[in-house]
Amino acid sequence: MKARFSRSHAITGAPLRRDNRSADSPQRTKIAFVGGPGTAKPWVRVEKGQSAFRRDTRIDNLRRIFRPEVTPLAHALVQNSIHIVFSTKDRLKLIPKEKQARTWAYLAAICHQQKIHVHEIGGMEDHVHMLIQLPATIALADALLDIKASSSKWMGKRFAWQRGYGAFSVCKSTLDAVARYIRNQEAHHRKMNYEQEFIAMLEKHGVAYDPDDIFR
Repeated sequence: MKARFSRSHAITGAPLRRDNRSADSPQRTKIAFVGGPGTAKPWVRVEKGQSAFRRDTRIDNLRRIFRPEVTPLAHALVQNSIHIVFSTKDRLKLIPKEKQARTWAYLAAICHQQKIHVHEIGGMEDHVHMLIQLPATIALADALLDIKASSSKWMGKRFAWQRGYGAFSVCKSTLDAVARYIRNQEAHHRKMNYEQEFIAMLEKHGVAYDPDDIFR
């Protein structure tokens, strides 16, 4: 039996709805973005013998379809070092000290898979700092989506990161200083908590913020 899927399936991985078609109908999978019904134009053809359920229900598979790998131009020379900070959901202490080394290593492995160079990763029970260098082929928002989604799944069902993040550009001359700051998180947080630290970073870099929204 051939199958055709409705446009209601969103990129978030909601269950597919199946509509029966005649045996001579082509087997296709159509996907719509969360932005609203009918916002996605392309059809994805499923080859004979393949399962559309296994192929298209994961976000990473959808990303391959709509955001194929980009090959940078020969003259695209990029130095894009960024200090990224984000917390656990509601700033709960979900990363105990005995699990931190494994967690930072797992975050580094995700970056390596995305061809992101890691200078330093560290943090505390309720947040993480990452000093990374993005390649020319990936946007910051896409990188953070992969890092958060993969690591939260690895941490377990009860774990979640906050929705937002802070990202601050770092020049070459201050890379070592920022890396030392990340390595010495425990000492820094004897004097201030995460909320105070994050607000201080925003103000240092001149980033406007809403106090009622920055920790969501």
